[in-house]
Amino acid sequence: MRLTSRVAKALSGKTAIVTASTDGIGFAIAKRLAQDGAKVWISSRKQDNVDAALEELRGMDLDVDGMGLFVFCFKC
Repeated sequence: MRLTSRVAKALSGKTAIVTASTDGIGFAIAKRLAQDGAKVWISSRKQDNVDAALEELRGMDLDVDGMGLFVFCFKC
C-alpha cells in the first residue's frame, strides 16, 4: 500500500532515527521513511554494515546518513 502524497509531504523536513537499520525490517523502515521524504539516520554496531546500507540507500537518491553505535542502558 502506497502512502498518499499528503502523508508523504508530511514527512518532508522531518528527521527519523532508526536503530538496527542496516538490514531486515529496520532497513525496510528506514528506506520507506526516506522514500516518503524524511531525512533518515541509520545505525548499526558495525560501521561496515552502516557504510554498505548507506551506499545502497544513497544509490536510490535517498536523503540518509548513518553511524556505527551501540545503544545500551545501564539501568535496564
